[in-house]
Amino acid sequence: MNDDINKLLKGCVIHDCCILGDDYFSIMAEDIVNVSGDNIGEVQFCVHRFNNNPKKGWGWFLWHKNSWYLPKLINIDYKEALIVDDNGTVFYMGLGENKKLENTICISTLPGVSGIKMIDGKVYGVSVARSVAVRNKASDWEKISSETMWNNELSALSNGFADIDGFSKDDLYAVGGNADVWRYDGKDWIPLDVVSDMLPRTVCCAEDGFVYIGGVWGDVLRGRGDEWEYYIPKNANKDYGGASRGFTRSVSYQGRVYLSGESIGTYYIDHNSDNITPQPYDFNGEIEPFSARFMSVGYGKMMFANQYRIALYDGEKWIDLYGHKQQMELKELMANQILLQESRELLDGTIDLLNSIKKK
Repeated sequence: MNDDINKLLKGCVIHDCCILGDDYFSIMAEDIVNVSGDNIGEVQFCVHRFNNNPKKGWGWFLWHKNSWYLPKLINIDYKEALIVDDNGTVFYMGLGENKKLENTICISTLPGVSGIKMIDGKVYGVSVARSVAVRNKASDWEKISSETMWNNELSALSNGFADIDGFSKDDLYAVGGNADVWRYDGKDWIPLDVVSDMLPRTVCCAEDGFVYIGGVWGDVLRGRGDEWEYYIPKNANKDYGGASRGFTRSVSYQGRVYLSGESIGTYYIDHNSDNITPQPYDFNGEIEPFSARFMSVGYGKMMFANQYRIALYDGEKWIDLYGHKQQMELKELMANQILLQESRELLDGTIDLLNSIKKK
């Protein structure tokens, strides 16, 4: 089945993106607009082959409404993906007819995972109550965190992990909650006392040997072992904002760590840089910059997306796949609305001036 991406994603919000191979990438999207209301909530897994026209030649797999809740994509083998959501639904998306629903995952007090990552050839998932599990095979998740890792007197949600990464299966880092930064050495989980008031939401173990952690205030923590350094913006207001304005995703690619979130914009830090202040990323001047709520790296390529935008870096240049036109139209509409408001204010001021002159 082939279709144009603009038709395929019309009326949809994007939930995640994923590089599946050197010539394949995929996205998860949910239908939110339908006149009849019959198909609201339908979710589709869309896949595309690179040697086709980037905006055409898409195939898809469709689920009926209410089938997924915040699905996440992870590449587990060449051209194959695993889909896991916050309700614990797991689906193996293999080649051809090799597709199947796996057992529901529940590694904590609640089902589902808040973050997944491929580390050392296996999928790791994290959840509330500082819970971590590894997928050994289909429908077989092994919990590697202990019940003693979270305080029963506190909310399991506030003590939950949001993301995980690692250099190997014996050197993992999980972050989340309120200043929760833990390291796994292959046997035990050790809490790292690094920054007391950080709200970490994303972690990236980069090729330069450092662990990069992003937080909801646009703050960044970098280090390893006992040595860490911390950056927080001077204008950070901890009484305002939250995850929508901070870093919630990060990836390492071609000598840089990229960090982004829902609306903060996209930033980067060079590997081994003396300065960990995130720098605004202009997408090499090739496309209009945007916040990348979803990020994927693999097979020499990098893919960024948010709810209404998708862009692909093929190793040489950025390709705007979807949403650029819609984003430009929205910016133009907002600019026109501002201009209209300013015109109204100017007209009101002129009328007030004329009325005051008449009274004199």
